[in-house]
Amino acid sequence: MGTSPQIEPTTTARLLTCMAFAIDETKLIRSIKKTREISKQLEADDPSSHRLLFLKREVSALETRLKKIRKQATMIKTDTEFANIR
Repeated sequence: MGTSPQIEPTTTARLLTCMAFAIDETKLIRSIKKTREISKQLEADDPSSHRLLFLKREVSALETRLKKIRKQATMIKTDTEFANIR
């Protein structure tokens, strides 16, 4: 085993960026699941609630953010793969 550094700072930075995206993704998924559960309970109790409408819009916004995070993570992964080809 060599004693010279094998991880380049740019690779480490990309790894940390992807990790940040993975953490964000996990938080968003949890929020979506929890909000959906609350929506289901509220829908059973009061289907015409203003709170229910708000929660449905919130789920939609969270899903949009999730798609954006996943797209950004894919772009970072692709950049990393292209860097390894060179």
